[in-house]
Amino acid sequence: MSDLTSMKRQPKMGPDCWSAMDQMADDYGYGLSINLDKDQCAALGLTDLPAPGTPVMIRAVGVVTRTSVVNDGDADDPERSLSVQLTDLALDTPGAAGDTADSAASLLYGG
Repeated sequence: MSDLTSMKRQPKMGPDCWSAMDQMADDYGYGLSINLDKDQCAALGLTDLPAPGTPVMIRAVGVVTRTSVVNDGDADDPERSLSVQLTDLALDTPGAAGDTADSAASLLYGG
């Protein structure tokens, strides 16, 4: 299994300068947030919802539904994108089944 990689976005124009789009977007950009409705939470066994800010471990299986490579004249760095439809999901919260906040942080951030 691959190591976890932080998907937090970095400023594109230098450390002290963000574009207008960067200022309007969250730290992780479009497409990295998963919203689960009542039925999906129930299917995952989430009867008591974790508080906002609680780290969770997510395991998922998905199917690639679309890929795109666009070369806009910069042959050295074409734009690439990938769409994945999640088909199976598990979500573990700290304190569940013997987990601790320390082990969750270790899984999320290494250590």
